[in-house]
Amino acid sequence: MRCKNPAQSNCRNERSLVLTKMQLEEIKQLLQQMAAESAELKAAVGSTLTDVVAEWLIHQYVVAAREQLAAVPNGSERWKLLRITANDLVALRRGDHSAARLTLERERLVFERACVERNKEAEFWEWTKRPEIKRKLWPKKRGGLTKKALKEIERAMKIF
Repeated sequence: MRCKNPAQSNCRNERSLVLTKMQLEEIKQLLQQMAAESAELKAAVGSTLTDVVAEWLIHQYVVAAREQLAAVPNGSERWKLLRITANDLVALRRGDHSAARLTLERERLVFERACVERNKEAEFWEWTKRPEIKRKLWPKKRGGLTKKALKEIERAMKIF
């Protein structure tokens, strides 16, 4: 609903959501720069940035957990720290499993698309074998000259 009274606070908010052409152009340039930087970083590391950071972070986590466990004597404190570490590990592994599941889903989708494409092509070729379709695709052409054309040629050449 349009604002009738510009003094109302919700009217000012509505106007502030509309971007000017200059703002839109600035946002486009910013996004293009971000995309270029992202592509450059991805090319430098050879995989996604989140994978690289996650790998680095898990190594840091292991080192820190080892230090923490070494500082805590056996007993309830150590048990508490082990449970916290195990819970963190479960969360990390859940993320790994989700990523693997997503990869499998993507591969399955690519495979299914290829199967559909093959089936579609096979169905097409079967369709072209139907008599009514054959007639449309390859109509019979009358060969040779018409009787009228033959008579004109004969008259022009004075054969008959």
